Amino acid sequence: MPLLSSLRLPCTFCLALTASFVACTAAPLPPPSLAPVRLQMTLSTPAAQPLDVVVAKLGASPSPGAVLQVRDGAGRVYAQLPIASGDASFAVAGALGIHQLTVLDDEGRLLAEAILPVDCTTGLQGEQHANNEGQPYTQLLAALYNTMSRTGTTMMNGKAHHVFVPWIRDHNHVLKSMKYFYDDVLTGVDLYRDTQKPNGMIWDNHSRAPKLNHWDERFAEFGFVGRFDNNNMQFRRIPVEADVEYLYVEAMWHAWKATGDDGWLAKTLPSGERALQYSLSDPMRWSSSLRLVKRGYTIDTWDFQNEEDAQRTGDPMKIDPNKTRFGVMFGDNTGVYHSALLLAEMLDHVGQKDRAAKWRTDAAALRQRLDALSWNGKFYTHHVPEEASVHRDLGVDEKTQVSLSNAYSLNRGIELEKRQAIIKTYQDIRDHLPQGSPGEWYTIYPTFKKGYGGHNDEWQYMNGGVVSIVAGELAHGAFEAGFEDYGADILTRVLALTKKYGGRLPVTLKGANPPQGKPQFVPVSLAAKANIALTVDAANAHGGKAKPFAWIGEEGNDLPGFPRGQQDFKGVPFDVLADDANRARVAIGLSKAAGRPPKGMVVPKPYAEEATLKVAGKAATVFLLHAVSNAADVAGLVELQYKDGGSSIASVKVGSDVFGWWYPEPAAPAREGEGRGGATRALVAWEGKNARALRVGVSLLGVRNPHPERELSGIKFTAAPNGSRWMILGVTLSDQVAAFGDTSVSFGIPDNWGAAAVAYALLEGLAGVKDTSTKMQTVALAPRWAATPVTAMTSTVKYPASQGYVKYQFKSDGQTIRLAITGSGRQADVALYLPPGKTAAKVVRRSSDGKPQDLAFTTSTIGKSSYAKFGVPLNASEGVEQIEVYLAQP
Repeated sequence: MPLLSSLRLPCTFCLALTASFVACTAAPLPPPSLAPVRLQMTLSTPAAQPLDVVVAKLGASPSPGAVLQVRDGAGRVYAQLPIASGDASFAVAGALGIHQLTVLDDEGRLLAEAILPVDCTTGLQGEQHANNEGQPYTQLLAALYNTMSRTGTTMMNGKAHHVFVPWIRDHNHVLKSMKYFYDDVLTGVDLYRDTQKPNGMIWDNHSRAPKLNHWDERFAEFGFVGRFDNNNMQFRRIPVEADVEYLYVEAMWHAWKATGDDGWLAKTLPSGERALQYSLSDPMRWSSSLRLVKRGYTIDTWDFQNEEDAQRTGDPMKIDPNKTRFGVMFGDNTGVYHSALLLAEMLDHVGQKDRAAKWRTDAAALRQRLDALSWNGKFYTHHVPEEASVHRDLGVDEKTQVSLSNAYSLNRGIELEKRQAIIKTYQDIRDHLPQGSPGEWYTIYPTFKKGYGGHNDEWQYMNGGVVSIVAGELAHGAFEAGFEDYGADILTRVLALTKKYGGRLPVTLKGANPPQGKPQFVPVSLAAKANIALTVDAANAHGGKAKPFAWIGEEGNDLPGFPRGQQDFKGVPFDVLADDANRARVAIGLSKAAGRPPKGMVVPKPYAEEATLKVAGKAATVFLLHAVSNAADVAGLVELQYKDGGSSIASVKVGSDVFGWWYPEPAAPAREGEGRGGATRALVAWEGKNARALRVGVSLLGVRNPHPERELSGIKFTAAPNGSRWMILGVTLSDQVAAFGDTSVSFGIPDNWGAAAVAYALLEGLAGVKDTSTKMQTVALAPRWAATPVTAMTSTVKYPASQGYVKYQFKSDGQTIRLAITGSGRQADVALYLPPGKTAAKVVRRSSDGKPQDLAFTTSTIGKSSYAKFGVPLNASEGVEQIEVYLAQP
């Protein structure tokens, strides 16, 4: 025994071991246990989604008693069924990820195995059948995603931060729906957390700006501008804004819900407390007399004051503790109230029960003070002055105005009675809409007649524009306040808008389109200030010894063929000077720091730096027939001078107001919502060609007069100090506001903000999926498809950040509603909306394990709406939950 001897074991041990060996070899051995023959398993699909039915097939029939076992992405068994015949089918359920399939014989030995990747995306899918009632909602969600899915990245200190819009306000409002489609929901919040001021203030917006700019000077007072990342990143706080902090806390909450990242939450929570405390204590935000959040007089939650109040600080966005006439805008306060409750929820989660209780107590007291001050029995009054003696003449009874934060307040935890009153107020507006209105979803209604001109003309933007923001918030609130049919009606009308605008949803539409009479035009002669010819030939033929500069001073590169005399361009008449009427001086040429003319051409003064035309009368619009060469960002300024003194100035931007005269093309809109699919500021008025270019052209711009009621005395044109050459060929006054193209679209707000509001009404309101924990571990499930014509719909709501999801199928024949439900979490608390006329359920039956079982349920009512309520476990052990609800007959 060489092995034993090599170990040098003691003799007694060797003897014992040898004896044992002899005894074992002498005894008879049992027959060997043969390993089972491995079988090939194939699946009916290489990948699947939850609720899909998958068929597993074996290459040969296994032994009797063989079982197929399926585990979800979390390793939990959710299907165990016989496969002795060689195949078996199962419905996919449980956590996403790689699902493991194993076939075991009756002794538990492995016969076959396979894997099945399982994933899903947020979406709605109606069944394909003759009626196809569900497909409009599939189309609506697709259009909303198409509108809201714009994303961006901010790099700071070497770290990438994802933002939907570089404003925390907009980012938060988009996040409420994009958390269901996008995985990076933390870094955008991190950006504002890590730049928070020591006093708790949150910055409003940011951009990369290595050089000092006008914001550094404009907002320096009181510390409303800051620089980070070695001064390369500029952060700004619009001083008048009082909503930023509560919106930051709301963004925190959305990000935490989607990720369930408790470590991140613990790190971020202190900044949320500091932010709300800033709102409740800083002298520029907090009214010590009313004990509510205050702001200057803006339209609802927006960032500019009316002309009267703006004059007190010299800037519509600035406030001054000693000059600004503050007041309470209710939306700031319902927002703080709501975010304080969200903050308390997060504090409870990390075990800070005392802090959570204090925030709830403080929030309730604030709401009580707000209701006493601002609630008028039907809706919240837009603005209440801090000092009762303050009165403004804005051309409207402010107590009658319904502003957009009423729609937001529906979803901020106020009482049911108040929510229902607000909804009825909007329904009343719907029943009495102004002519040409696209809907009752106003920024404010009735509109201001005074104090908000320019880009806030009546029915535009914040002064009576109709916004999808209100449509979404109103629909969401309606679904949860017993107005399910109204919520569904809003979504139907929004769907029609997406079809009208090519599969996208403009956020702002003009609030009314009353018919206008025939416009009146008054062409203005340029003869007194014209200084350039349109062609070299005209300059040589008519200019004499003091011939004018010809266009841009290049032989063959001028504007031949441009029509002269009384001409009509895009419906606007102009009086274009003839070559021989003014010694070839046809247009006004303007430039600062302009280059000298080519060698050999003698020109005394190629261009002027400014020119003023004398005019008389009133005008709503000043039309310009013009072009630009050597284009920079701005061509110049137009100053409208008034007979009673004062003036208004507008800049002429290259790309939106005037186009380069070689191959003129309008630029893409600078911001979401501006001109997209609707009205534009400028058009190409005329096109021709010259010896150098196949296409040259002239632009038409309508400059709005913010004070059409005042008589004009002059129009001054000033060149920009950047070398741009600005050529003006015609000027015409009109009594109507300029509008080219589709005048129904307004401007000023990112489209993705409004689309997200509608999407969350669709997913959380109509489809009825709400996370009551984090990562969809527990959900409130309230399918409201019975408020629509839909009889079959599959709804999926998922957090890509954590893979948490819920998916269900809804089917109804009018007598029975069937639900098939699965998800990654533990529990679904179902509140099933019953069809109108059906006030109760008769039986709720669960048959997930093949053994029907009647479930305990209750019936609740909200207004005239009825819901059957019951709980469904989502522990994956029994696969897809199958529920049948038998409706009681009326």
